[in-house]
Amino acid sequence: MRTLQEMTLQEKLGQRLAAGFQGLEPPKEFLRLIKEYKVGNIILFRRNIQDGPQLKKLCATLRKVVEEETGVTPFITIDQEGGVVTRLPESEVNIPGAMAVAATGNPRNAYDMGLLTAQELRSYGVDFDLAPVMDINCNPDNPVIGVRSYGDTPERVAEYGSQMVRGLLDGGVYCSLKHFPGHGDTAVDSHLGLPCIDRSFDELMQRELKPFIAGIEAGAPAVMTTHILFPQIEPEHIPATMSRRIMTGLLREKLGFGGIIISDCMEMDAIKKFYGTVNGVLAAMKAGVDLVFVSQTPALAAEAMQNARRAAENGELDLAELDVSVQRMLEAKAQCAAMQPKTLGDEAACRARAEEVRAASITAVHLPRGGMPALGDNPLFLGCADYRSTIASNGESSGFTFPEERRRHADKGTALVTDKDPGDAEIAEVVSQAAPHSCIVLGTYNGHILQGQLRLAKALAATGLPMILVALRNPYDLRNMPNHVAALAGWEYTRPLFDALWPVLNGTAPMSCAPTVSMHSSRLCMPQFASVRGTLLMIRRISGHPPASSASHTMRPSRMDTGSGVSTSSARWATPIAASNGTPMPAAVSSTMVSNTGPTFSTNTRSAAGRICPPEYGAEITYRLRYTGLSTTALPASQRPFSTSSTSYTVLPYTPAI
Repeated sequence: MRTLQEMTLQEKLGQRLAAGFQGLEPPKEFLRLIKEYKVGNIILFRRNIQDGPQLKKLCATLRKVVEEETGVTPFITIDQEGGVVTRLPESEVNIPGAMAVAATGNPRNAYDMGLLTAQELRSYGVDFDLAPVMDINCNPDNPVIGVRSYGDTPERVAEYGSQMVRGLLDGGVYCSLKHFPGHGDTAVDSHLGLPCIDRSFDELMQRELKPFIAGIEAGAPAVMTTHILFPQIEPEHIPATMSRRIMTGLLREKLGFGGIIISDCMEMDAIKKFYGTVNGVLAAMKAGVDLVFVSQTPALAAEAMQNARRAAENGELDLAELDVSVQRMLEAKAQCAAMQPKTLGDEAACRARAEEVRAASITAVHLPRGGMPALGDNPLFLGCADYRSTIASNGESSGFTFPEERRRHADKGTALVTDKDPGDAEIAEVVSQAAPHSCIVLGTYNGHILQGQLRLAKALAATGLPMILVALRNPYDLRNMPNHVAALAGWEYTRPLFDALWPVLNGTAPMSCAPTVSMHSSRLCMPQFASVRGTLLMIRRISGHPPASSASHTMRPSRMDTGSGVSTSSARWATPIAASNGTPMPAAVSSTMVSNTGPTFSTNTRSAAGRICPPEYGAEITYRLRYTGLSTTALPASQRPFSTSSTSYTVLPYTPAI
C-alpha cells in the first residue's frame, strides 16, 4: 500500500472522499471519478445489490479498480444497521434493528448481531459498516431515528450500542458511531431540513454524548457526524459536520477521540439546500472530518474534489492537517485489513440466531386481562403496504403486505390493504366490513405520524370485536388504545418479522415484556419505599381503601419507560418514604412478585391542576404489606403511595410533570 510520502496531492484528497453510484455496476462517470480524482472509498446502497454473489463480484471489481488507480485499498462502506435500515436483500441474513434487539432485554444479543453482521459483510467484501446508531430517541416524534435507536435513555443506548461495536470489530469489520453529537431529540429529518438542538456542552454531556463516550471506550474506530445546528456550542449557524468547534474542539480535544471522523452524506438537504454540497465538503474537511461522503451523484463528487484541490493549492485547506488526516486514514485501512475475524457459525447458524433474536424482540406492550385474543374462524387482517417513510430507508417497496401475508399464514379470514393515511370515508367503509369477523388484526406503519392509521385503529376498537394491534415500526403507534386491544411491538416491516409474529398471533409463542422506550412524553418517577424483595407469585388487585391490616397492593416498578426497571424475579426499593414529620412509613413486606406486562395505555387524564397524567402501566409488582399503625393519610399528599377510589388502589407511578 502506498505511503503518505509517495502520494500526490490529488491522491491525498481522494483518500478523504467516499462516493456512491446508481445501479448494479459502476457507470463510466463513477470509474472516471476514481481515475481522474483518485477517490479512494466507496459507499453501497440497496440499489447496488441484487444478491450475495453479485455483491461479492461488485466489491472485488471496485477494490481492484481503486487499488490500481490510487495504490491504496478502499474502504467499502454500507449502512447495514438492521431492521428498517438494511441494505442487503432478503435472501441474505439480516438482523433486527436496534430497538428490537434492545427489546429482548439481553445485551449479548447486540454483540451477536454485530458479529453476525460483520461475518456477513466481510464474506462479500464489505469492510466498513456505518453502524451502530448511538442516538437516544428521546423525542417520540423523531421522523428519522425512531427504531434505529436502542432506546430513549443514555444508559440503554450506551450498553447495547457498545456491544454492537464489539461484535462488529470481533467480526473483522470497521464501524462508526452515529450521528455525533446526537440526532435523537429532533422533530426534523436532516435528509430534508436543518434541525437544531439548543443545548450546552454540559447538557450534552449529561445525555447525548454518553453513548458516544461509551462506544469510543468500547473501541469504536470511527464516528459519523450529524448535520444539525448546536447554537450553544457553534454560534456561527453551521451544522456540526462543518463546525471546527464540534469536530476538532469537542470530539478530538475534549473527548480525546483519536480515530477517523466521517461525515453523513453531504447531499442531504441540511447541507445541500442551505450551504451547497461542494462548499459543505470543503467546510467539513477544514473542520476536521477525515472522510467525507458524497453518496449519490458522481458529478457532485468530482466538483467537490476540484474545489478541495483549489483550496489546498491556495492555502485555504491546511496541507499539514491534510497530511495528518490522510495518515490517519491509511493507518485505519491497515488496521482493518489486519483484523482477525471471529465467526458465529455457518450460514444456517447465523440465520437461526438472527431469527431467534427477532422472535424474542416481539413485545407485548399490553395484553387484555384475558390474554391474547383468539383469531377465531374468520379473522380480518388489515393494514397498509410499506412505503419509504424516510430517505434513510431503502427506496424499494418490499412487494408484499402485512394483511396478505397474515391471511396466507392463517389460511382463513380476509385480507384488506388500506391506504397509508386513510381518510374518514375509507375508515367508515373498513369498519362496516369488520362486523362479521371473529377478530381484527391491524398492522400500523408509522401511524404516530400518519394519524389516519390510528384513527382507523380506534374506530375498529370501538366495534368491541377482539382486536390485535401490531406496530410494524415505531411502538408509539400503540399509545392510548382501549384496554381490550392487545398491543404488540414488531419493530419492522419485513417478511422474517411476519414469520416470527405468526406463532405469537396464533397463541403458540411467548413474547418479550420489556418496552425499550417510554410511550409517554413525561418520565415516570415512583416514590421510594422500604426494601422490597420477592419471588414470583400471581398478580392480585383488591377493591377499597388500604386497610390497616395485611393486604395485597399493586405497585409499578420505576423506569419501566425504558424497560429496565425490575427483573422478572425480584424488586428492591432501599429508601423508605417519609411522613411529614420525617418518620419512615412503618411497613413490612412478606411477599413480592414482578410481572412485566407493559403499559396498558388507558386514556390520558388531567389532574386537578390541569396537568396531563400519563396512562397507567400494566407492568406490576404485587406485594404484601403489613402496616404497623401509620395511616397513609398521615403522609403529605405529594408523598402518599396510594391512590384510593371505590374500585381499587394502586401505588402512584409518577409525580405529574406536564
